[in-house]
Amino acid sequence: MAPRNSGRGARRVAERRGQELADWLEQTEATGFQPLCSLARGLRQDFDAVTAGLTLEWKSGRVEGK
Repeated sequence: MAPRNSGRGARRVAERRGQELADWLEQTEATGFQPLCSLARGLRQDFDAVTAGLTLEWKSGRVEGK
């Protein structure tokens, strides 16, 4: 069973609170729950891009052929 921290991370994504990513990663790694620790390691590899994606406005709409 995943720790409670996983739900907090999902809320941060849904609410676009990228500025809290570093804290969530630290809390997640401290749980020792390997699936989440692995996710945290992966997110740290491109931390700036992940933070921007969780913070900045973006759209995934049509970009070609207009």
